[in-house]
Amino acid sequence: SLLDDAQLRELHALLGARFPEMVDRLAAQVDEALATLAEAHAAGDVAALVRVAHRLKGSAGALGARALGDAAG
Repeated sequence: SLLDDAQLRELHALLGARFPEMVDRLAAQVDEALATLAEAHAAGDVAALVRVAHRLKGSAGALGARALGDAAG
């Protein structure tokens, strides 16, 4: 599964009305990270690639987006 349903339910119960805001933040972080990854790749900046992928993996994992976290690192 792309998402960890149990973790999402737990987060939704914990965050309540703030849950959609957290999902929106993740979506914005993914967009930003993809752009940064493309720039770092074009520049050959391996350190930036690793740093951004690690941050993306952490954000995805925190919100139960398992497949995204796995793809990031």
